[in-house]
Amino acid sequence: MEGDQRHGSSAPGASHAGFRAVAVALVANLGVAAAKLVGFLITGSGSMVAEFAHSVADTGNQALLLVGRRQSERRPDPSHPFGYGAVRFLGAFIVALLLFGLGAVFSLAEGVNKLIHPHPLDDLPIALGILVVAIGLEALSFRAGVAAANQTRRGQGWVRFVRSTRIPELAVLLVEDTGALVGLGIALVAVAVSAITGNTVFDAVGTLGIGVLLAVNSVFLGIEMTSL
Repeated sequence: MEGDQRHGSSAPGASHAGFRAVAVALVANLGVAAAKLVGFLITGSGSMVAEFAHSVADTGNQALLLVGRRQSERRPDPSHPFGYGAVRFLGAFIVALLLFGLGAVFSLAEGVNKLIHPHPLDDLPIALGILVVAIGLEALSFRAGVAAANQTRRGQGWVRFVRSTRIPELAVLLVEDTGALVGLGIALVAVAVSAITGNTVFDAVGTLGIGVLLAVNSVFLGIEMTSL
């Protein structure tokens, strides 16, 4: 009983909606990651490359969630008499520790490098345009996750819902998209201030901020997926 109260219920309709929301997010993040990579290659912005690492982590995360969901539906067999349901949680746990963790290390290292070896940034208006478009796409993905979560949230606060739901796709997607929007906001401010002042230190600080954000996401998701 306590476990049921802790983790809530997983209605088939809500679970399917969560799967659909992850699929939408995957398509959006593929485009966002490509745009950020182009932006970095044009501008050399540390914040842009950190956000590219963020999108790579998000995309890998969503791909593993979809694969895990499919694997979890396999019937029990002699080697797995209790079925494959735990694969859903394992995929999310791997993403939390590896992809987000590695993304955090990469972004922090890039930020330190930009502080020690600053260099001028080029074509910053292009970077700003890419970030604005990315925010719009992430907002659409976040909206899909919220709509799916509302099918089972039943008036719970968002933090409580993320910590109690037994649909890992929704928990990860909501945390991921929230982090993505915050990260894009950090990058937008960092690049804009660098463009206005001509001081690339702000871009380096933004890169470090994104690295810290990825590290926080990694720890939070790791803890939550372990609890499930």
